[in-house]
Amino acid sequence: MKKIKLVYIITLSTFGGDQIGGAQVHLLNLIRNLDMEKFDVSLIAGNEGVLTREVEKLGVPFYINDLMDNPVKLFKDLKALRKMRCILRSINPDIVHSHSSKGGFLGRVAAYKEQVPVIIFSVQGFAFPRVKGLKRYLYLLAERFAGARTDKMICASIKDKEDAINHKVIRDLNKLTVINNGFDQEINWEVLAPADLNKRYGIEEGTFTAAMIARLDEQKNPLEFLMGIRGFIKNNPDSNVKFLLIGQGTEKESCIRFIHDNKLEDFIITGDWLRLNPDYFQVLKAVDLMVLPSLWEGLPLAIIDSMRMGTPVLASGIPGTVELIEDGKTGLLYQSRKPEDLAAKLEWAVKNPELLKKISYNAKQKVINRLSYKHITEIHMKLYEELLIQNKEIKD
Repeated sequence: MKKIKLVYIITLSTFGGDQIGGAQVHLLNLIRNLDMEKFDVSLIAGNEGVLTREVEKLGVPFYINDLMDNPVKLFKDLKALRKMRCILRSINPDIVHSHSSKGGFLGRVAAYKEQVPVIIFSVQGFAFPRVKGLKRYLYLLAERFAGARTDKMICASIKDKEDAINHKVIRDLNKLTVINNGFDQEINWEVLAPADLNKRYGIEEGTFTAAMIARLDEQKNPLEFLMGIRGFIKNNPDSNVKFLLIGQGTEKESCIRFIHDNKLEDFIITGDWLRLNPDYFQVLKAVDLMVLPSLWEGLPLAIIDSMRMGTPVLASGIPGTVELIEDGKTGLLYQSRKPEDLAAKLEWAVKNPELLKKISYNAKQKVINRLSYKHITEIHMKLYEELLIQNKEIKD
C-alpha cells in the first residue's frame, strides 16, 4: 500500500538551547504515535534543535528553512515562502499540517501555491488577540488569507474555535474542529522517581515547594508569580515554604532584579531550563504545587503534564486553562493580573494539604481518561484519511 506523504511545518524547533514550547512537544508526540506503516512523514522547521534531534531519532527526515523565524519581516518572509515552496515541491506531499503562527501562515500559503491536496493548520492560540492597532488588523488579515486556503483548522481549545468564528478567520464552520493536546505516553509516569530537591536546589525535605517551570517571557508572565510570592511572604513570613522559578527567557533578568529589590532571595530559588525527559518530569513530580500565571494560552501542556503527574496546579483563570481546571475540584484558579488573588490562593494551598491531595487525584483521573496521545493521534490519523478521501471525491 502506498504511504501517505505527510509534512509537518513549525516555526522553530527550539527557542534557544533546549528551550521548547507546547507546540513543539505536541508535534513531537503526534509523530511518535503515528502509524509509520501508513504515513511517510517529514518535518520543516526554522532551525535545528530539540525537536529536529528527536524526530531524527525516529527516522523522520527534516528540512531547515532558516529564513523562517518569529518577527514579521516582509522581504525575509517572502524569501522564506519561496524556500518553503521549493522544499514542498521536492517532497510532493499529500498533506501539509502546519503549526505555530509564522510556520502556519507560510506553510499554508506555500502548500496552496504548490497545490498540495490537503492543507491543515493547528491553532494553539492566535497571535492577533495579543496585539493592538494596525498590527492586530494586519495579523487578522493574514489569518483570514491563510484560512481561505485551509481545508481543516484544528483548535486546541474551545476558545481558539470561538476566536476563529467570531473574527471570521474561517467562514466555513465545517472546516473547524477541536482536538485537545494530551500527555506524553513515552513517560513511565507511575514509577518515575521524583527529583531530590535538597540535592538539586537545597530545599530541605518536608518544605512545601511551589514551582513555576516555563519559558520566562511575556506570555508566561513570571513577574506576576513573583508579585504573588511577595504578597504571600508579607502575610506569612514564618511559613515553611520555598518557591522555584525555573526557566530561561526575555524576562529572566527582570525577575532576578525583582527578587533582589524585594529581598526575596531567602524564599525563591532560580534555576535554568530543564531537559524535558527526565529532569523536567522529575522536578514536576517532586514539588507540591505547579504555578502557571500565563496571560494567554491555547491548551497548556504544562497543566496537562502536572495533572497527569498528580501535582496540583494553580493557574491564571484565562481561556484555555479554564477548559482544564475546575476551580477547587481539578486545580486552583486565580484572577489574572491580580497578584493579591494569587497570594491568597498560595496561602490556601499551603494551609490545606489534604484538600490539595484530593484535587490532584481528581485532576489525574480526568487527564488519564481523556488526554492520552495515543488516542489524540488516532483522531488525527482518521482526520487525515477522511480529508484525502474528500479531496479525491471533489476532484472526481
